[in-house]
Amino acid sequence: MSYTTSKRSERQKQITNIDSLVLKIARQVYRLYQESYPELPTPYGIAVNRGTMTGKLIYSHPILLPTEIFVPIEIIESSEYH
Repeated sequence: MSYTTSKRSERQKQITNIDSLVLKIARQVYRLYQESYPELPTPYGIAVNRGTMTGKLIYSHPILLPTEIFVPIEIIESSEYH
């Protein structure tokens, strides 16, 4: 029970640390990807560049540039924050 609670609180911290504009961009990139390539595998997440406000799909552990923020796919797909 405590493991589940700690997992939930970690996820909440992660979500609150992501800017709403960054999350919106990540969702737009992911939605376009799903519509264009439904047969391809689900990415690990989206890396959003805060300077250019563009996103790219990430399929493995991310190595980010200083201007990039990683948004995990679990947060993008979460219905709580749509």
